[in-house]
Order: sequence, then C-alpha cells, then structure tokens
Amino acid sequence: MANSVLTVIGGAPRRIGGLEMLGAEFSRSLRAIGWRSILAFPEGPTELVAKFFEASGADVVIDPLLLDTGFAGAKALFSMVRKTKAEYVYLSFTSFLSPMAWGSRLGGAKAVFFTDQSSRPQGSVPRAATGPKRLVGRFLAAPYKQVFCVSDYVRRDNAVRGYVPPERLTTLYNGIDLQRTGNAALGLQFRQRFGISPEKILVSQVSWLTPDKGLDVLIRAAALALPQENRLHFLIAGDGPCRDEYMKLCKELGVENAVTFTGLVDDPLGEGLYAASDLICQLSRWQEAFAFSIVEAMAHGKPVIGTLVGGIPEAVEDGVTGYVVPPNDPAQVADRIVRLAKDTALRTQLGKAALERARERLDLRGIVASLLAASGALQGKGAKQ
Repeated sequence: MANSVLTVIGGAPRRIGGLEMLGAEFSRSLRAIGWRSILAFPEGPTELVAKFFEASGADVVIDPLLLDTGFAGAKALFSMVRKTKAEYVYLSFTSFLSPMAWGSRLGGAKAVFFTDQSSRPQGSVPRAATGPKRLVGRFLAAPYKQVFCVSDYVRRDNAVRGYVPPERLTTLYNGIDLQRTGNAALGLQFRQRFGISPEKILVSQVSWLTPDKGLDVLIRAAALALPQENRLHFLIAGDGPCRDEYMKLCKELGVENAVTFTGLVDDPLGEGLYAASDLICQLSRWQEAFAFSIVEAMAHGKPVIGTLVGGIPEAVEDGVTGYVVPPNDPAQVADRIVRLAKDTALRTQLGKAALERARERLDLRGIVASLLAASGALQGKGAKQ
C-alpha cells in the first residue's frame, strides 16, 4: 500500500481557483513519487471540480465536522488519519490554534504542517501573546513541524504573536498553474458571453462580495473614472452577501450600465476571465494575506491595482507590475485606472513585468516542489508496496 498524505482544506471547492489548483498540483507531485494524495473538505466539490481533482489522481473525502474548530473537528480528523493511514497531514484554511493538529498527531500522523492563508482584520496590529493565552496557543501549535506563510506579512505577524518559534515559520507564496492561463480567443468568448464590447477597456475584480474586499471603492472609482474615459467597463466576478447592495450603489451613482456582475465563475482561468480583462483590481480593506486573484492576473500579463494592506505590496510592485494605493480611496484608484486606460504602452509594460514576475516566483509547480522540500517530510521517501 502506498504511503498517504492527507491535505485538509477548510473551504468549499466550488470553482477551479487557487486552492483547487494547489490541491491538484500537490496530488500530481505526490503521485509522481508513488504516494497517495487524499484531499479532505468540509463539503463536496462541484461536478467540474470533482473531475479536475480526479484528473490529478487525488482521492477526495468529505466531513462537515472539519469546519468545527473544537474537539469535534479534532475527533473527526483523528478518525480520518487512522482510516486513511496518512503519514503526513497538511492543514490549510483551517483554524491555526485548534485541537486539529493534536487530533492528527494522536491519530498516527508522523508530522503535521500548516499553511497560513488567513487575512487579518482591517487595521490589525500584531501583538505578542502573553500569560495563559500564550501558553494555550503554544500548546495547540506544538504539533506543527512547519508553518508555511503565504507572505512575509503573515510570517512577521506569526513571529510577533509567538505561538510558533521563528525557525518553524517559512514564507511560501501562493502560486498559479501557468499551463492553464487563457488566451485572446477565450477572452473574446468571455466578453461575448456577458455582452461586453471588444472595444471596451475592461477593469475586473474577482473576489467574494463582502465589505472586506473593497468592491464599493471600485464602484465609486468607476463613477469618477468614466467621465474621464468613456471606453471603460467594469466587471465584478464572484458572489456573496453584498451583491444586492453593490448593485444598488451602481444604480445610485449612475454606473449600472458600465458594471457587469457575473456571479460565481466556475473556472476563471479556463473560461477566459483574466484573458478578457485589461487590468485587475484587488481593493481589500482588511490585511489580505496574499490574494489568489493577483497571482492569476499576473500570470496573464495584466497589471494590478492593489491596496497597501497585508501581503499585497509584496505581489504588486508600485509602478513596476501595477500600482499600490491606500485602502478606501476611490479617487486614487480612479486616477490609476484612467492612467492605464489612456496609455496602452504603459499597460503593456506593467503587464509584461507582472508576467515575468509570475514566471520567476509564482509558478505553482515550483511552489509545490518548494513546499515538499521545505517540509522535509518526503525527502528520500519512496512508495511502500
């Protein structure tokens, strides 16, 4: 029987996005060395995502209790590790300080790893934990052999809080499958699907429709930018609780005919969303850990306008691969949008630099190879028969 690795992802696999591509590439890499990859989620994948995982050789298991941050979740993971005989457990999009790590170890895992993808609240300032909170946190985090942080911002935050020794913290950025990037033909099809003219300069943001993502700032920036450049069109891809609120804001500002809401896009890369766009925004208010949409945009050679929060400035180099602006500042966002809309050469220049950066630092295959190498768990290991 082959050695097994259990990867627990505490999110819903509803589309082929960053976490799904990571799970699939991780599974392909494990299969290449004769290991079995098990992907565990709190709910089942859509049919499209299920086929995507199947092609990677992954086995998918489902348990709603994986969303439980208490002993019920730890017990579920304990049972899952024992049943799958997983030697190594990787946790991602789960609670950092929960009994789940101990559930994995007590279930028989040789080592437990955690990838910290968590964005921090708006205005969050890291502070060292003290007293009983520090003791409890260190106990809960003790089983982690290594904590992978998706940006230097996240690594520094964890180092200050002090639950894990600095030597067990490693920065490892999110990556993108460069083999899945869309082309101009796909981009044109995507525009046709949503009735967006090829002549328009398309500004897109791909995110959940929540206040943390700053979509109201994008809409207000659109109202400021459109009188200066009437070729602009705006696209908001995703779903969430604030959709009706944002559509109402568009109407109040008189930009409803210049903003397209797509809802959830099942496969943004494969369906040509990024290929259709001329530039991408990520206007988060909260301390974004490291947005997948930025990586996806850069891989398509698109400049990004991001906010000066969390790990975004590590991905978007101001004036080189895009622009970084303060959060909650529609005027500055509008200024950068108009600047890029009016200057095709500048868009091309920044987009080319973004693509080069993605190829150098954000190739998913290299990221997964680094993940396995940094963990040290699978080095020199072969499959058991």
